[in-house]
Amino acid sequence: MGTTATVSPASTTLYTVTGTSSTGCVGTRTVNLIVNPSPTITATAAPSVICEGSESSSYMRDARRAFYTKYPTADYSSHYLILFAPAPRPNCVWEGKSLIGDAAYPGGLITLKNNASGYVITHELGHTLGLGHSNLMRCANGASDGPWSSCNAIEYGGAVDVMSNLDIKGPLSTYHQWRMGIIKNSDVTQVWKTQTINLKYTNASFGTRAIFVRDGKSTYWLEYRKASDGYTPGLAIYRTDPPPKNAIVSPNVSDALDAPTQGVTTDVWLLNLDTFRYSINGSAFGSPTLAVGRSFMVASGNISITAQQVDEDSISVTVTRKNDT
Repeated sequence: MGTTATVSPASTTLYTVTGTSSTGCVGTRTVNLIVNPSPTITATAAPSVICEGSESSSYMRDARRAFYTKYPTADYSSHYLILFAPAPRPNCVWEGKSLIGDAAYPGGLITLKNNASGYVITHELGHTLGLGHSNLMRCANGASDGPWSSCNAIEYGGAVDVMSNLDIKGPLSTYHQWRMGIIKNSDVTQVWKTQTINLKYTNASFGTRAIFVRDGKSTYWLEYRKASDGYTPGLAIYRTDPPPKNAIVSPNVSDALDAPTQGVTTDVWLLNLDTFRYSINGSAFGSPTLAVGRSFMVASGNISITAQQVDEDSISVTVTRKNDT
């Protein structure tokens, strides 16, 4: 009485237990302990389930829903949630990922991978506010401009602000400011004929901050940038008409899969109008801006652009159309 035995058979075993009471009564019981083999689970991991594509977006939305289910918050849709997910997949090339939002509708989700730097969080926060990337246009034979059929769209290569993949301290491009509503439509001058415009610098509080020019299917966005991050002060000119998928060069496969096709894109493509050099591994040197006193001719030859200094905060930009009537 009172004696116990603990057994842990590795395979099915028949046990016979005999017990004797204090009065001498003897009882025998037989127990067959059945040990099932450990289950074998075979699963094939999908390496892109978190990194790229619709599965990635679904993962982020599911994670957000799970977080707010566990930690209920009133009107959570207007909150910004940052999830830290160390190395979700070994082949994820991004340091952070977020869903494109809209500055007019607060709220968003950012996922970070092994990097919680202020730059990465700021870049991803830009996406939740509706911003795309600042990219670079790189054309054949070193040309500054051309049709997309002869040029590449270098993702992240427009390293003039935080929406590239470099920790740039310069001001956000006026295109991104316009997307966020910081710059109003009235602050952007559209030029359809030969015209001279007084253009204020990117962070000015009033006046024309950007110039929009169309040449056939090509569209150009002009802004005046002061010297910053080693760049020469002058005109930064971007293409805003989207490239085809086969023109996109990016370390991130989803950038080509999600290539913009709409007329007004979230992204811009910086033209190299000086000595700028960018490597896709995330390094840059030289300046991409058109210095005051120099001129630029668009690829078609229909439009030329020149700038002259007015004062420290503004330049005079002349857009000349070849066949202007």
